[in-house]
Amino acid sequence: MFLRTAAALLMLVSVACAQGPGNGVAKLTYTSSKTDVGLSFMLKYLPTTAAEDSCNSNYCYPGSFPDGEKYQGRAQLVQAFTGMTERNCKLYSAVGGYAPTTGAVNVMPATTEGYDCGYYAGYAFNTGEATLLFAAFAHNQDTCCKACAATSGCTAATYTPEPSGNAGSGRRLLQPAMGEGFGLHLVNVVASVTTGGLDVATLEQHFTDRLGDMTKFDAFMDYSAQLFTANLPAYSAKFSADKVPFLAASWPTDGQGSTTWYSLFVRVPESQLIIELVGTESPADSLTPLETRMSSRQVAIYSKYVKDENNLLYAAAVNRATSNMTAVEDFYTNVIKATTVLTVDLPSYGISRRCFAWNTAQSDVCFTSRPTGSQGSFTVKDFEQMLWSVHSSVMTDPTKADKYQDNHYAVDTQVSGDYIAQYFTAHNPFPLSKDSPFAFACMQDYIIDPTGNSIQTDLFFTQQYPGCGWSTSSPALKHLRGAHH
Repeated sequence: MFLRTAAALLMLVSVACAQGPGNGVAKLTYTSSKTDVGLSFMLKYLPTTAAEDSCNSNYCYPGSFPDGEKYQGRAQLVQAFTGMTERNCKLYSAVGGYAPTTGAVNVMPATTEGYDCGYYAGYAFNTGEATLLFAAFAHNQDTCCKACAATSGCTAATYTPEPSGNAGSGRRLLQPAMGEGFGLHLVNVVASVTTGGLDVATLEQHFTDRLGDMTKFDAFMDYSAQLFTANLPAYSAKFSADKVPFLAASWPTDGQGSTTWYSLFVRVPESQLIIELVGTESPADSLTPLETRMSSRQVAIYSKYVKDENNLLYAAAVNRATSNMTAVEDFYTNVIKATTVLTVDLPSYGISRRCFAWNTAQSDVCFTSRPTGSQGSFTVKDFEQMLWSVHSSVMTDPTKADKYQDNHYAVDTQVSGDYIAQYFTAHNPFPLSKDSPFAFACMQDYIIDPTGNSIQTDLFFTQQYPGCGWSTSSPALKHLRGAHH
């Protein structure tokens, strides 16, 4: 029986980040046809940095990783402990002269995909002779380079490190998993396929058709990353100023003595990724009433947070829509052994919502079932069956990679997953079909829940899933070298 030859090395990692950058739920990833568009949007409007462990200029050339060529749009939330105080990466569409500036670095983007930027330490472009696109957060000159590479029209940038007296300046050499927060990732693995289903661009168009100008709540808004902010009005003001469509909502908190909290839904452009910002202050005059959106344990945590100068965001939950709440409840309680932390049933509205907590995870995973609505003919159930159709077509062919496995959240709890392996051995889901309730992918780092979306797990195993064999590409080693998703 395999006992993980990399266990000792993994322990060194797990001591430092046992909860992972997302408090147990570490990131939310979607496959995307326009990764650069999404990354640039997140860098502009959210307190995020480009991921340090992305490939040079956000492009991985063929042969650089086992899954081959890929385009990346991977953002990470800025964490409070890093002490960052300003958007220190200025992105320009045009520049003039430059002058010696202590500590600053001029950044010139690469002219070839997958190459690094050119760096000129000790110089900054003259602001009076440069056209500023926007300023982003950057941990170092490399993440400033990646911000420029993702932004259309960026021809140069200036990176300025935090002042030497700043509390965060001494932490710049931390590993990405330590210095970066919850991941909001878009990826396009070129060789992966969608056989049996829709191509990614067509699926994204369905999101566009359903969400429209974001003036009405739609079930597809439930496919979201739920992020808390202590200053929700600051985001609605910025979105309003730039005419970015969003929907504002209000809802009661769970339990006795409930109060009113608020949500702001915004779509990362041309992607499947929806951001649900939640807070205690109303973001707009016009509000859509919704069901309780956050578990009482999350409300208790975030009700104590106060405003900060960067309007930082904190991962509270990953949200998914579902057409079959019964299947979701069965899977998360009986297979995953998660704890139910929120139960909402509104029969007169046809709405049910459940939130679950993985063992030791501080953030939640939530599911909502609601009426289909009239916006677009592509429903939540259609979406789920399309995903399962791709899984059933592609996962049986070992020569092909399933593109929609990149629709996943990651669990980074560093606990034993043997109980999941035992369940799959006793209840092998293969062969798959469009109506399958769950599945697993060999390598033991992907599980597919009833929605057809996946879960990337970082668990310890001493036994394998049925039909899977241990190899040098097992999750232990894959995690260490970085899946770059």
